[in-house]
Amino acid sequence: MKNRDMAVKALNNLIHDAPPEERRRVIKAMMALGYPEYADSLIPFLYHDSPIRYLAVNAFTLLATPEHASHILCLLDDPDPMIAQLALTAIQHTPTESSVPRLRRLLTHMDDALRS
Repeated sequence: MKNRDMAVKALNNLIHDAPPEERRRVIKAMMALGYPEYADSLIPFLYHDSPIRYLAVNAFTLLATPEHASHILCLLDDPDPMIAQLALTAIQHTPTESSVPRLRRLLTHMDDALRS
């Protein structure tokens, strides 16, 4: 457990201080390790205007727990359909009661991929 705690702390600190290309590697390492403790460190990058945003959203949706549902629900309204699709996939894997009304709204979404 000590090694896990050290890895979590190291990557959580590194993601905020690293240059963009190194952040990409940090996020990939977070995804590979799969520890849910990384999800909170990814939140600022979910709404970030940078090339790593898609990767951060992908990692977040894999690592998120039901406590992160509010962030995932916000991503359903993202103008980028790929981001919204990732959010939808995450909700399918970690459904919560709060996601039901948002999922109903998707039934009439203009993007076919999100409706189906």
